[in-house]
Amino acid sequence: MSTGSESTEDDLGLTSCMNMQCHFLLLLIGCLPLLLLGQNNQGADLAGRELLISQMDKDGMLDTFDLVKVINGTDKEHRFIDQNGQQIDYRTFQKKVVLLDFWFLRCRPCMMELPGLELLHKKVNSDQFDILTFANDPMSEIEEKLLSKRQFRFRIVPQVFLVSNKGYPLKMLVNRKAEIVDLVNHGNASDRAVQLLLDKYLPMVRNELKRP
Repeated sequence: MSTGSESTEDDLGLTSCMNMQCHFLLLLIGCLPLLLLGQNNQGADLAGRELLISQMDKDGMLDTFDLVKVINGTDKEHRFIDQNGQQIDYRTFQKKVVLLDFWFLRCRPCMMELPGLELLHKKVNSDQFDILTFANDPMSEIEEKLLSKRQFRFRIVPQVFLVSNKGYPLKMLVNRKAEIVDLVNHGNASDRAVQLLLDKYLPMVRNELKRP
């Protein structure tokens, strides 16, 4: 037969247990935004995102616009010219998987990852996949300090700048529907930079290429 004190202890134990469960649930709910934040670089969470960039024109003036509108075809006016004199515009992104990379010569993580982009291009080996890179630097410096030592098959557009305080390097993966499916604005300056880049993007690009 239970005494009043035993009943009170049982009640307290049950209450304590319930409080712990409630605390755990509240903690979990409180962490959900952080968990979602860790995933917000993928999928539909990127819908409606803008990416403001500035491009130096032939007169040395900066033209600022939203690159996302070029990607999805809303902006059909803005265009770029790569290191080979080839034009890049909204049509570049039609029915293709495209990886974009923003970098500059004095950015160590940027430079450590560039060989990884070249290797990714080689391993994917598809005319349905393209890599476009945008450098802060003028083409003369890129040729002197980079292309004179090593040639890259991916495309390089000089004198394009990220607007706001986004970090470098910034990478953005675009699917066949001209949707942004991944965006990362940090890099890796370690000796494993190339392998880490391949580990992330090779399966991701191959998966996107399988989609209609």
